[in-house]
Amino acid sequence: MVGGFYERLVKCVKDPLRKISESALLTFEEVLTILTKIEAVRNMRPLTYTTNDLRETEPLTPDQFLHLERLNTAIHYTLLIL
Repeated sequence: MVGGFYERLVKCVKDPLRKISESALLTFEEVLTILTKIEAVRNMRPLTYTTNDLRETEPLTPDQFLHLERLNTAIHYTLLIL
């Protein structure tokens, strides 16, 4: 069950990398740039929603854990509403 989760994450990195690398021979810097962009896209995927209010639909993402100031602002804002 857990193995499938990690296999999907690996596939989400391998598929775009494979599509890009089929058409050209890439330098190390280009591969590093592409991997960084893939990482950024994967870290923006929604994990869950931060509130139960259907009008406010901003999801909680892994990127917010990497940049805690955004997460703290969202939590502070939610506490103010409560």
